[in-house]
This record gives sequence, C-alpha cells and structure tokens, in this order.
Amino acid sequence: MNAKNFEYLDWLYNDTSGKKTLSTGEVVDIWFFTYDEKSTIMSKWAKHLRNHYCDDYEIDCMRRAEGLSRTDYLRLRKFPDEIFPPGPATRSGDFSEIMIADFLEYFFDYFVPRTRYDRKVNPNSSTQGSDLIGFKFTNDFRTPSPDDELIVYEVKANYTGTTKPDAKHTLQKAVDHSAKDLARLSESLNAVKQRYKDKNKKDEFQMVERFQNLVDRPHRRIFGAAALFSSDIYNPDTISEVDISKHPEKENLELLVISGDDMMNLVHNLYRRAADEA
Repeated sequence: MNAKNFEYLDWLYNDTSGKKTLSTGEVVDIWFFTYDEKSTIMSKWAKHLRNHYCDDYEIDCMRRAEGLSRTDYLRLRKFPDEIFPPGPATRSGDFSEIMIADFLEYFFDYFVPRTRYDRKVNPNSSTQGSDLIGFKFTNDFRTPSPDDELIVYEVKANYTGTTKPDAKHTLQKAVDHSAKDLARLSESLNAVKQRYKDKNKKDEFQMVERFQNLVDRPHRRIFGAAALFSSDIYNPDTISEVDISKHPEKENLELLVISGDDMMNLVHNLYRRAADEA
C-alpha cells in the first residue's frame, strides 16, 4: 500500500486522555478521529477503500457484460448495501477493519494483507476468519528471525447504538472474539496464502509461509482487540470494566479504541464517493 493512501490517518490524535487502565492493570490505547469531508484527502481515501473490493483497472471488464456503469457495478456487485440489512452492518465492519489495517501499517510498520473483500460472493456478507493479520520482519522474510512478529486483530464497531454504556460491551465483544483467533489462525493464514497464490504474488505467499509453523520457525505472536465508536456512544468510564481474564493470550493482548463524530454518516459518504468517483 502506498503511504499516500494513509493521509486520512493524520486526522487521528492521541492526547493526554489517550490511555485507560483496566482494573487488572492492562492499558487501553485511546485515539480520537476528527475528519474533514471537504478535504481532497477524502477522494484519495475513497479510492483506497474502493480498491480493496476491486482494482480500478478491473472494473470495466467486470461490468461490461451486464451493461452497468462503473458506479452501479460497485454499488450492486461489490459494496455492502447502504440500506437493507445486513448491508449497513457489514459496511461498517469492513470499513473499520480496513481502518485498523491502515493504522497498523501507518503507525507501526506492519505489512497487512488485503485479501478479505475482493472475492466475496455476497457483498453483504462478512468474510469468515480473523479480521486482520499483520507481519513485521526484523530483517527480511527470506531470513527469518525469532523476533519477527505476527499480529492478529479482532475489530468491532458501534456507530449507531443508543446508549453510552455500549462502549464497554463493544470492546468486550472484540476481546471475546479475539480469544477465538488462536484456534482459527491456521485457517486464516491458509486463506490469505491461497489468495496470494491465485494472484501469483510469490513474495507475499512466502511471507505467509514464514508464520505458519511456530515450532520450526519461531516468532512473536501478538493479539489485538479494537473497538470503534461514534463519539455520542463512546463512554470512557465503562472501558475500564472490560475483562480480559479469559483470553488465552492475555499477556500478549493489545487493546485499542477509536472514537469519532457521526461515524456511520462518514462510512456511507465514503462508500458513495468511492462509487461515484470510480
């Protein structure tokens, strides 16, 4: 991914209130998001979002047989529906996963495969498996080091809830679902590798292989739980009540919260722009 795709992440900030401590001592990293829909950055962000579902150079050959416009092809065949369930929930989920993937690449230099969205049979369905996986290499993927990192994140979003206490429950759900990633990690890695094989991306294929055998090729494994909110739902006082005691990797678990104003409106506007500007 080109770093220019991540310009919108400059709208994230982490101030003196950017940490919360659980009752058991673990720290939740809190970020706030203030966006400008009039900025030219929005078009770059929309293109970045669109290309997770379909590269721009592929749209014309895919739409031609049905006689669809580029905009209608994306709306009808690629993007989750704006109105009819479960489209809006899938849309907010996809958007949030992509945002956290960008966050991990931009701020922490992980390589995050983007293989979950472009081969959906039903645009309104969520792809099974771990929400996102990232890799970080000490040297190069061809020369493995035990300090290489595999990171696995579970991402939950609440942009349309009605009560502030929902904040705790959304992060708790991310923690609880993250606990399942240990069991489904092998399947998720295999799915990513299969997608790279289909695309004939040999380097990326080998990157995945490097992390498929912890015993023979030791590396660090980090798990993460992220919750994203509209600010009218986010309640910082309830975040500290989240319980991670049942997570099998609680010693290697990161906790992340991002809050921004009117996030579902942003999500819909970004998908509209992504289709209209194709």
